[in-house]
Amino acid sequence: MEATAARFVERFGAERAQRITGANRALMIFPNLMIIDAIGITIRKIDPVSAGQMSITSVALAPKDEDPDIRELRKSHYLTFLGPAGFATPDDIEIVESCQRGYLNRTLRFSDLSRGMAKEVPETTDELPAREFWRQWDRLMHDGDDDHEEAQDVTQRAERQGAQRR
Repeated sequence: MEATAARFVERFGAERAQRITGANRALMIFPNLMIIDAIGITIRKIDPVSAGQMSITSVALAPKDEDPDIRELRKSHYLTFLGPAGFATPDDIEIVESCQRGYLNRTLRFSDLSRGMAKEVPETTDELPAREFWRQWDRLMHDGDDDHEEAQDVTQRAERQGAQRR
């Protein structure tokens, strides 16, 4: 691993090499594609099957010319963390299932997705991606509905005011 890190420093410089090798990243591409850069690059595609079921396809990517020992280590880490029985994926699935059960609750009108709203620069655990996902979904569901757009403007102003008070 040290030799790989040294190659990155030599090729990209210390600061950029640290950003490349020392951070985990996740990107959600609306509506159903995720690119996860942790232990390697994983692509997840989420397809609705019915109102209460989805299918998730997960593919791990690795360099074609990767050292065989490093590849085995990567595969092992992938399976133990992001694989179907790994540490992270079952936890992610449980969260999605819990959210789905919560969405069936018709007594509450809104979900609280406020974590990180007051921050100028969000952290990876903040809920900005979830807020933006639902905003885009809402725009698509209400395309051309002027009354709905006016209500959304009021909601967003209230969010900004709440964030300023925090």
